[in-house]
Amino acid sequence: MRVDILDRLREFMTLGGKPQAAIKGLSQSYEGYAQMSSLVSSWLVQSGSSKDEIHEITDTYLRDLALARFDPVIADISMKEAHGAPAWLEELILARKWRSLIYTLSRKYKSCELLNFTVQLISEAGHQSEIASLESTSIYFQVFSDVFSTVLSKLLTAENESVFHKLLPEALTMATHSQHTYLYAQCMLEALRSSSVQAQALPRVQAELHLAARDSPVIQSVHSMPTDHSMLP
Repeated sequence: MRVDILDRLREFMTLGGKPQAAIKGLSQSYEGYAQMSSLVSSWLVQSGSSKDEIHEITDTYLRDLALARFDPVIADISMKEAHGAPAWLEELILARKWRSLIYTLSRKYKSCELLNFTVQLISEAGHQSEIASLESTSIYFQVFSDVFSTVLSKLLTAENESVFHKLLPEALTMATHSQHTYLYAQCMLEALRSSSVQAQALPRVQAELHLAARDSPVIQSVHSMPTDHSMLP
């Protein structure tokens, strides 16, 4: 049942709708999936299945259903009609398994406003390391800045070559996503080099970014620009 059903009923009655018609319409259209799921779950418990097992089965089914039926257009329309994100969204991102679902959908529907907004909420909640590989992080500057700073910090302080090579692709993918992210990353690296920060890996990261940009058609037009942040407008 729609969460705004009471408002819709009031509107229906205000416009002259008959109570009998409202009752008939609700009883004929309401299929009660939630109640049927609860009933089947209670049967499974009585048959010997554990509640954790049932929750896992239910969550997996809902995840698969969301992946198969998610419509970014409907999602964005719903967000606009509600004048903001749905109330359940903040609770949803508390669980890693549902954040993982958002990441999967975000990779597929890069222009969906609801998903991009959710990624921003996830970043603000402190999960920057989880969303480093998402292209949608570059849409919101603050999200990109926070996530890239986190990845870069870990990269510059990597304890060994294995950790460095594991983090490097994430940093390069983020930095070369667009011209804006590339210039920002170059400015950040140059600012670190000019400051008192002592990081032996810094010149290496700059060199790796230079090579990655050379092979990226997105960055070609700005690749020849100066990397000294003091020379940029």
